[in-house]
Amino acid sequence: MRSARSWGRSASSASCSAYLADLARQGKIGLAGRFEDDSGSVFLYGAQTREELAELMDNDPYMREGVIAERTVGAFVPGVTYGLPPEDHYD
Repeated sequence: MRSARSWGRSASSASCSAYLADLARQGKIGLAGRFEDDSGSVFLYGAQTREELAELMDNDPYMREGVIAERTVGAFVPGVTYGLPPEDHYD
């Protein structure tokens, strides 16, 4: 995702942090963070469908408040994850 304005600390920042923490507790997000230069961010969601993914992304306070200018969605296939051998990721 790319930000429309600086991430900064704002009212939506606290709301976004709480939203992402709730998703993490539900197992719906595995990783989220911004690039050091504030040019964008990366989120790895655990959605089962594109519809669920769109709902999770659309409900993010930063998305609702226009902090996020655009988003790009792509599938991710993990090769190696800390604590899990690669073969655990494949059927």
